[in-house]
Amino acid sequence: QRQGSADQYDQVRQGAKGFLHSAEGQSGWYPADWLMASIGQSDNQFTPIQICNYIATLASRGTRYKTTFLNRVVSSDYTKLEYVNEPVIAHQFYISDEAYNAYTQGMREVVLYGTGYDAFGNYPIETAAKTGTAQIWGSFVSNSDADKKSMSDGMSPKDNYYLGSVVTMFPIDKPKYTVMVCVAKQSTPSHSNYYGISLTGPTARSIMEYIYANDPTLHAPVEVPEVPYAARSIKAGSSDALLMCAERHSREVIDQKGEDG
Repeated sequence: QRQGSADQYDQVRQGAKGFLHSAEGQSGWYPADWLMASIGQSDNQFTPIQICNYIATLASRGTRYKTTFLNRVVSSDYTKLEYVNEPVIAHQFYISDEAYNAYTQGMREVVLYGTGYDAFGNYPIETAAKTGTAQIWGSFVSNSDADKKSMSDGMSPKDNYYLGSVVTMFPIDKPKYTVMVCVAKQSTPSHSNYYGISLTGPTARSIMEYIYANDPTLHAPVEVPEVPYAARSIKAGSSDALLMCAERHSREVIDQKGEDG
């Protein structure tokens, strides 16, 4: 999680491959680095969308799709669909059931018992997640002269920035979406340490709620009590909210019928 130089990040942000510092025998790599890497500490450089695609590949059991921001193209007057961007498989990996169950269970336990509990522990959308709190040498946002000078002066990472992050995949029984949120925060005398989930959890939840509300395929039919004129099932939105609305509507219909005789 410990980020490298701002120059390295700029190269990744401009489209270069991510930098994975994990090869034994590589310059600056020592046996102890295996232990550091096991808890997420190393000189790695990845953009949020690279991490998101990586988790999506794990969620799909090894199918990695070409990353794109384009969904479709419509005419300027919004009357004609010009182009629909179809998913393109970039690579297919083999992931055994044992491996899949291991990392999905691990990410689920992050939510149930670990660093993701505060944001997602009691969340109605069952999700799996991984949090991160990276120390950054210099600003990956601006690559400013001030940040470069702080690095040359030998300041420690905590004197500069922390990069809080969280990545989720949901719903847990059959993952369809991944969400990656990163927030950079500069240390101050009163706040010298930041943790990934405290910076990113609320934003990730808001994004997930929007996705959930706008994808009916994620919703199970909601059974409504047997009340005259009530809908027998509804397929959208929060279960609790839908039940409340349906019951309120049923009472209003019955009250109106009584007034009308």
